[in-house]
Amino acid sequence: YTSSAYAKDKNWLDSPWKNFFTSKGPFPYPETGVPEETIKTIGVKAHELPEGFTLHRGLQRVFENRAKMLNAREVDWGLAESMAIGSVLLDGNHVRLSGQDVERGTFSHRHHVLHDQEKDLVFHVPMNYLHPT
Repeated sequence: YTSSAYAKDKNWLDSPWKNFFTSKGPFPYPETGVPEETIKTIGVKAHELPEGFTLHRGLQRVFENRAKMLNAREVDWGLAESMAIGSVLLDGNHVRLSGQDVERGTFSHRHHVLHDQEKDLVFHVPMNYLHPT
């Protein structure tokens, strides 16, 4: 057959759904950008400690380096992860990070539950304090 002699089946070319072949998709895509000022705020608040809280000295260095990165507009994996999680939380969504590594910090970049080094059973979760309430 040549293309001019081929009889096209209309069922293969048409769609039963209205506007299926339009330039706009059937599902709306939400805007996912976050203003830079919000990102900075998340970065700062994710590393704030309550007064009198004693952080592990190794973690203190990590937090100090992240503060320097924020000022230089640079990020590492841990800071980027904190900013991403924080932005989802600020949008009003729940975030569940599972496993001991979230608290224990096995992956050395992930410190979402901080333990006071001088007071037993005292811990701080900075992400719980992102919202200005």
